[in-house]
Parts: sequence; C-alpha cells; structure tokens
Amino acid sequence: MDPAAYLSTSYYGRWLESLVYTLIHNGWIDEQEFAAWVAYARDRPATPQPPSSPSVPPSSPHPLAEQPPPSPRFAVGDAVVARNIHPAGHTRLARYVRGKRGVVNLVHPPELLPDTNAHGLGKHMQVVYNVRFDARELWGSSAEHRQTVSIDLWESYLDPSEQ
Repeated sequence: MDPAAYLSTSYYGRWLESLVYTLIHNGWIDEQEFAAWVAYARDRPATPQPPSSPSVPPSSPHPLAEQPPPSPRFAVGDAVVARNIHPAGHTRLARYVRGKRGVVNLVHPPELLPDTNAHGLGKHMQVVYNVRFDARELWGSSAEHRQTVSIDLWESYLDPSEQ
C-alpha cells in the first residue's frame, strides 16, 4: 500500500486491501471482476436479514446442549493464576499471562474449549472467565502504574492463587 493510504486507512481497511491484493496478485480474480463485485455490493439494498434458503436446514439445538452445563469453579473477585503450560499445538492461553496472577472480573457461560476441539480430542464445554491482570504483574515495573489487561480464559487455564 502507498504509505499515505496506509496511514489514513483503518485496521480493517488495511486487511481488506491486503486480501484484495492477494486475490488479484495470485490470479484468483482480476481487477475487472473485483470492480464488478464492488459495484454489485454498492448497488444492492441493505437487508436486515439474509434471505432464507431452502438448502439450509432449520437450526437444531447445539450438539452439546444435552450435557448439563459445568458449574463455575471460580467467582467474581477470586484470585487466580494462569497455568504455565506449553502444549504442543493450538491453545488460546496467551503466553504473556502464563504463570501470572489475576482476579476474576466476570463469569461467562460455558463455551466450547477450542484446544481439545481443534485437535479432534472432543467437544468439551468449560466456563469462561474474564480475568483482570495488573500490567506490572505481566510486564514488570516498566509497565504503567494502575493499568490493567483483561482477557477471557477457559477454566482449565486457571488455578486458584495463593495470594
């Protein structure tokens, strides 16, 4: 992208520009085809809902709906520590919070644990917690005073803190 365009474009605009460049550069579409799609999207009236399609089956209950929802192990205000694990493959446990202490800020309903699902190890539901970490806990004394970072973490990522 031209530097001036880059600086004046939003984050998502840069992603879109990169995607369009990749599509055209790799020959998946040409510039005229892209221009035709843009014109089509601009001329199309906005609809509140996409039209229903007979090929789409009616929504069914979530496949895990029959399982009783897991009970939360932690409550708002509980001190927790993010487990310091290093699994092979996919995890949503950010490295910068591993081994760090935080406080449960919010308890979300159970969600599908992506770690086991991504590896074909089963669909496991777990309670998700919004945990608030002090920036100095994460990055030491060079972090700004009284700044925090909140991150959603699945229950298996957390242990009680000995605080």
